Amino acid sequence: SGNQGGCPPVTPQCTPSLQAAFTPGGNPNTHVYAAAGTYTVSVQATGGGVTKTATRTLVVASSGPPSPFYTISGATFSQTSGRWEVPMGQIVTFTATEANAASWGWNFGDGSSAGGRTATHAFTQLGAPNAILTVIGDNTNTIGESSSIILFSIVDPSVLYLNNRRFEVRTSWTSTGQGTSGVGTAVSLTTDTGYFWFFNASNLEVVVKVLDACSIDGYFWVFGGGLTNLGVQLNVLDTQTGAARTYSNTEGTAFQPIQDTRYEQCPAQAAASTVAPRATTAATVTLSAPTPATPVVGDTVSFTATPSAEFTGTVTYLWDFGDSCPPVVPGCTGGSVAGPATNTHRYAGPGTYTVSVTATAGSVTASDTQAVTVGEASPTIPHPSAAYTITGATAGRNSIWAAPINQVVTFTASETHAASWAWDFGNGDVVSGPTATHTFTAAGSPQVTLTVSGDGTLTDGVSSVVIRFEITDPYTLLLDNGRFAVQVAWSSAAQATSGFGTATPLTSDTGYFWFFNPTNTEVVIKALDACSIDGHFWIFGSGLTNLGVVVTVTDTQSGTVMQYTNPDGSAFLPIQDFLSFNSCGGS
Repeated sequence: SGNQGGCPPVTPQCTPSLQAAFTPGGNPNTHVYAAAGTYTVSVQATGGGVTKTATRTLVVASSGPPSPFYTISGATFSQTSGRWEVPMGQIVTFTATEANAASWGWNFGDGSSAGGRTATHAFTQLGAPNAILTVIGDNTNTIGESSSIILFSIVDPSVLYLNNRRFEVRTSWTSTGQGTSGVGTAVSLTTDTGYFWFFNASNLEVVVKVLDACSIDGYFWVFGGGLTNLGVQLNVLDTQTGAARTYSNTEGTAFQPIQDTRYEQCPAQAAASTVAPRATTAATVTLSAPTPATPVVGDTVSFTATPSAEFTGTVTYLWDFGDSCPPVVPGCTGGSVAGPATNTHRYAGPGTYTVSVTATAGSVTASDTQAVTVGEASPTIPHPSAAYTITGATAGRNSIWAAPINQVVTFTASETHAASWAWDFGNGDVVSGPTATHTFTAAGSPQVTLTVSGDGTLTDGVSSVVIRFEITDPYTLLLDNGRFAVQVAWSSAAQATSGFGTATPLTSDTGYFWFFNPTNTEVVIKALDACSIDGHFWIFGSGLTNLGVVVTVTDTQSGTVMQYTNPDGSAFLPIQDFLSFNSCGGS
């Protein structure tokens, strides 16, 4: 028998030739290839004075099947439905994470398809299409075929869906002076809050919030505010009961606040029964141990989710294999992906990972986790990994982590086989150990250096990584490229409490503040550059609150400061200031 090149890869003194070198061997025979590639295997059989030769081509891959993973921009993943939600007509960008492939195929589930590692698509019909990514290996680094099913919900862009899609909100607007009219485009902010824009996506016009206050006074509440003086109609529909109400703003007047605490009465609690209710068993899902039990890097690891009898009908599964994003790529969003009950995964690096699965069937849901330890595949002692995870900060663009001042940030090195870990926060502040905590006390752009030294057994040498940060003041909203600084203070005499609003930017000229929790929008502010119109900057503000509020707007170039006050216990009146900021030249 022989292999193309003529030398077994474990025989360095052998000199290969252009002809296959036949060496005696048994039947059947085995051979170890040291590198990926395409080989011609030959066998020569001799007996009874007769010699015959046969050949066969063999493709040796350096890895297993191609990864079917992907990233998506232009759509939002819903943990509730397990689907990607996107407005009809909006462009969605799909990118396969596997670089070593012969082809990538995208079937969008609506009769359209595309090829290439990156594809774009706009869904033009409402519905729930299932897209499919198919990746075919390049027969060198990957071999075989893998696929993923991507679940979508295509929604109406003019409808704001709130409270787990129970409420649908629509807006329409008119401008008699311009002779135009239209409908607002919806943008979701939280589960109960969103806003509409009319003319362009950067210009917020109306914000609305539908609160479930059933536990407070037995009603659903509707709060609304506008940064416009156009004629506006806002319709709120409860899709469960059919209850609907329309709120109007007269054209030419500042948008008056909506504070409807009697939008709809909550369903009455069922009368107490004299018969004790039948005990129910909580639904569970059980995640199996990994197969194989002790995988190494490159192995295909299998897990099976088994739901309990409480799950009926179609069961969907969301999987997170614990390494959705490489920890040294802060820009990666990761998260759970849909998959079958028995799912497989390949790990790119050694370590201990936590696999989680969530099963859902209608209103029944349950989750389970399982740990898997992946060993090093190569006998060569590698350098220690400089990978890390961070909590208390948010991964952003250009590999920069964002955190507010005075927030505790926790750093954890992913490498467990090391002699030492050192976290250098600058200014001589160095913390040893695999985990470190740090509080950034000033806004700025600090850098943190992690240095990991190998243990000499499973890892060797030294690895390091520089982690960049952007530390921000959470209570200041910067608008128009930082020219205007906005701060909000609030107070409640009834609750004997006060504080500062936490700022969240929306567009270059608009943002909002929350007081008690991030899901509850309270005040929206907009600073418009109208210098080309009347030589001023215009300030628009609206609130979804009746607390005492002081909004402070500072022009950082001219030094002009204005304060707008809403009395405690009063509906927040709109701010429409066209005159106070007249330093368009910045002087």
